[in-house]
Order: sequence, then C-alpha cells, then structure tokens
Amino acid sequence: MAMNGLIVSTVLPGRARSGGSLVTHRVVEELRSMGCATTVIGYAHDDEPVSPSEINVERRIVETRRVPFSALCWGAASLVHGKPYIAQKFISSAYIQRLQELLRIAPWDFVVIDHAQMAWALPHLRCYPTFHLSHNAESRLYADLARKRVGPARWVYERETRLIEAAERQLAQDCDEIWTLSTADAQYFRDLGARAVRNLSIPVAIHTSSAQKDRRTDVAILGSWTWEANRVGLDWYVREVHPRLPSDLKVEIAGRGAEDLAGTASNLSVCGPVDDAAAFLSGASCIAVPSIAGAGIQIKTLDAIATGKPVVATPVAMRGIEAPPDSVTVVESPAAFAAALVAQCQHAGEWADAGIRWSQARQQAFSTELRESVHRIISFESGALIAAH
Repeated sequence: MAMNGLIVSTVLPGRARSGGSLVTHRVVEELRSMGCATTVIGYAHDDEPVSPSEINVERRIVETRRVPFSALCWGAASLVHGKPYIAQKFISSAYIQRLQELLRIAPWDFVVIDHAQMAWALPHLRCYPTFHLSHNAESRLYADLARKRVGPARWVYERETRLIEAAERQLAQDCDEIWTLSTADAQYFRDLGARAVRNLSIPVAIHTSSAQKDRRTDVAILGSWTWEANRVGLDWYVREVHPRLPSDLKVEIAGRGAEDLAGTASNLSVCGPVDDAAAFLSGASCIAVPSIAGAGIQIKTLDAIATGKPVVATPVAMRGIEAPPDSVTVVESPAAFAAALVAQCQHAGEWADAGIRWSQARQQAFSTELRESVHRIISFESGALIAAH
C-alpha cells in the first residue's frame, strides 16, 4: 500500500557527509524503495540546492567551533529552558512553524524522529504513529566524555548526560517503536521502558561497484573529525600509532576537521572532505579505523569493510558490529595497531570476497527489518482505528 512518511531530522541528509547523515540517508532510501513517499525536514548546512523531497528550514551551521557566537547563544538558551545544549542547537521558531505547516497540509502515515536531539518535537507529533531512529545511546556517550574531563567541562558534560537521558526516556515511552543500530543500544532503550525496540542492520552507505581499484596509497583513514568523539581517535592514531610505522608506508587522511594535521609527518597527507568515499577508501591497500571513544555503530567501519580491502580497527570502532568478516583485524594497543597495518598492506587482495559478501547480507537483513517494522506499526494503528469505530 502507498504510504507517506515524514522524517523530522537535524541536518538534511540528502548530500550526506557525516556518519549520522549517512545512516538517515540509508533509511530514507529504503523507505522509498518500499513505495513510501518520504519527506525530510531539517536544516541545510550550506547554500547548495536541496532535493525536492527535503524541506529546508533555513541554513544553519551547527559545528560549535565554526560559529562561536551562535554557540554562546545556544548555551545560554539551553540553561534558560533546561534543554540539552546538543538539542538547543536545533530548536527554532522557524523549525516549529515549518513543521506545523507540514503536519497541516499532508496526511502522514507515520513520522520518524531522527536523533535524540529532536525529542523536543514530540509534543507536535502525538497523533501520529511515531518511530525514533537512535544513532547512539547519547547519554552514555556524554557520560563517557564527562569521565574524561575535570572542572567546569565535567559539569557541562554531566548536565548533558542527565538532560539527554531524560529526552531518550521520553522518546522510549512515547514512540511506537525505537530503531537502534546496536544490541547494546537496543537494551538501553528497553531499560528506559520502550514499547518496542528493533535493532536495524544498517548497511553500508557506499556502493562497492563504484570503488576505485587502482592503488593510490598504503593506508586510508576517513571520518568526520569535527565531532570530538571522532577526533580523539584520530589524535590517538597520529600521536601513538603513526610514529611506529615505517617511513615509506604512506597514509592519507580525509574528512572535514583534520586540516591542522597537514605536515605532521612526511608520510602522512591530509586531503580534507572527499566527494566519493568509495573511491577514496578503495584507493588504499588497507583501511584504518582508529576510534577510541563514542557510542553506537560506526558507518565508516561498515564502509571500510564493504570495499573488500583489509581493515584494521580498534574494539571501539567495531562496537555493535557482530561476526565481522575475516578481512577485519581488531587490535587495541598502538603497537599492535601499527603492526597490523604493516601486515595487512601486504595482503590487500586476499579479502575482497569476504567483505563484499558480508556487506550484501547486511543489506538484505536491513531491508527485511525495516519493512517488517513499518508494516507492523501501520497495521496495528489501522486495526486500532477500525476497532474504535
């Protein structure tokens, strides 16, 4: 049956760059493949045109370090209104007005609240079947960051932990179903009293058929380094791992926020954001995922596996990814990480089938899970409406 779905999100995912946007983009694509007309509302992060199925509230840069004055305003507003800072960044009268207009003009079969930061939209959506797409158990992420801070910074992160946990609890209790990306996060929402939880096998965001086969460098590292939880892993790699590599082993880093690392070492290059993640990753003999903080599944790890190249990852980078293929080596210490990179660069052609087959199976599982979830909730709501009459 034809359905209309509304995704209430933070930043529009159409030209996805970050891991979170890539997850949302994959969900939107799958809903559309089911025949569901899906509209996304959110903020654009630049002036480029958005797709016809995306509603741009306004252009808004949300990276704190890029807009210090706005960050001060968001911080003050979060204190006044008792909201998490990470949620306050996305609250505006313009967003509320556009959301209310959308709710008036279209008959929505369901709504997806994308990210816990959008829990503030719940009061406007109570008459619709509602899903929450949880990218991470956010309160656990901020609790981990708080433990690593002292003084005022610790207080800030502890406050975020309390407030975002309250938002996640509200989502758990009000939404018809929670979509999570790891079994640990699924259990977290069950403990919060969720009505129903479904752990989605989010597939890769890249298409392996478009991957570049020619070797360009030895090791590739890709990520969104403006996000602190990602950046601490990159800093760990540059400080602890890279100096242990042979000087003739070339490493290339891509992604916004790593520009300051240019010139750190003669065999380390930084190229900034890339338009084709598949081509960048597949142009290396080996892919490194040096994460040491964060929560939830990492899309960059899934993308790395899908290239068919050998992958060296930390245990944190593999969180939520069960039964990985043999192409993945999981190590924790800097010395072991460096040794694995050297070894795997010598075996770049041995694992292609394993990584690609594993990724294809994950895609099929994701399709099945999402279809079952939407049809279950829509069928239940339709049955309840008929019974009420």
